[in-house]
Amino acid sequence: SQDLRALSTNVIRSLSTAQIAALTSDQMGQLTTAQVASLTSDAIRTLSTTDLNALGTAQFAALSTVQAANLTTSQILNLDSDDLRALSSANLRALSTDQIAALSSTQMSQLGSAQVASLTTAQIASLTSTDLNALDAGQMAALSSSQVAALSATPQIANLSTADLNALGTAQFAVLSTAQASGLTSDQIANLDSQDLRALSTNVIRSLSTAQIAALTSDQMGQLTTAQVASLTTDAIRTLSSTDLNAMGSAQFAALTTLQTSILTTTQMANLVSDDLRTLSSAQLLSLSTDQIGALSSDQMGQLSSRQVAWLTTAQIASLTSTGVMINVPGSLAPDISADGCAVLFETPLIDPGGIKVYLRDRCEGVTSRIDLSSTGEGSNGSAVQAFLSGGTARYVAFTSNANNLVAGDGNGDTDV
Repeated sequence: SQDLRALSTNVIRSLSTAQIAALTSDQMGQLTTAQVASLTSDAIRTLSTTDLNALGTAQFAALSTVQAANLTTSQILNLDSDDLRALSSANLRALSTDQIAALSSTQMSQLGSAQVASLTTAQIASLTSTDLNALDAGQMAALSSSQVAALSATPQIANLSTADLNALGTAQFAVLSTAQASGLTSDQIANLDSQDLRALSTNVIRSLSTAQIAALTSDQMGQLTTAQVASLTTDAIRTLSSTDLNAMGSAQFAALTTLQTSILTTTQMANLVSDDLRTLSSAQLLSLSTDQIGALSSDQMGQLSSRQVAWLTTAQIASLTSTGVMINVPGSLAPDISADGCAVLFETPLIDPGGIKVYLRDRCEGVTSRIDLSSTGEGSNGSAVQAFLSGGTARYVAFTSNANNLVAGDGNGDTDV
């Protein structure tokens, strides 16, 4: 060994492949790091697996990037864990995708976190699903954003274990593309932790299929950011169960766009809780169809604030079912009911602007109509009060009003009947 170690690097470099092949494994283990670094590419390819594994970690670490790039796939496949972990980041990056692909799953699991982080995006993209799943949480967490961005939707992302996915940080989740997100399985989505879920971009949330959205748990729905909620597609909104919708906080519900609220199903509407109902803005309420408003129960209508009731259109009010909803609306005044119980007359300032107005609710037909109208159908521009049904029927209604547009030539400024 002393004589061998005395040979200059020039001499070592000059040795033929036959001479290198004549060295025993014990002799290989005695070479200095400088001598190892002087071996030619042909000499490197000549080495048997036993010879390579006879090199110590210091010798293996001394390999140049050129030498590492010339290792055969057979040599790569048979490297032991000590030699693998001795490879520098530069040497790892010098390996071709074929060389990386030659590593077994066991070998992948033996790489250090820093080594995994040094792999090129092309090398990462070449890994099999089995190789990726062999990485532990520490190794997965070491992946850079660019490495994560290089993963394919299928089979790489689609086959990641829940533990591997949750090992990724928020910065890594934030770079997932819509194409990559399409590879997430329902089971993976259902097991995402809140931080990872909230890190997904609005584009990714918007791109999720209805099956993927349906996989979200109620707890996860409650963790979405307001921007993510606002990015849900109309199909995704219709997919949500009543439990999912009610899991949203008031800030999330307030973030729903008018397009999103306009496509809520009648079942979803009928199951909204008071906190969600009272969060609805004027724009959201006005986006609701008469069918959606009609799906609300009396109890739900009773949860709306007076301000919200005032935002409703007459068409929306008219759509309410004959369950006594309007009689329970706060701010309704001076009720009068017909002898047969079908017609209910009432006054309220909460439906149309400009003061108190008179309305007739036909409980038998399920229709609400405004009464203080001119012969041309124009609503009064003042208040209308003291309304009552004539003779206990709904055929005639009398009321007083200070409006000047109900009949022609009313310019005296007095209250008229």
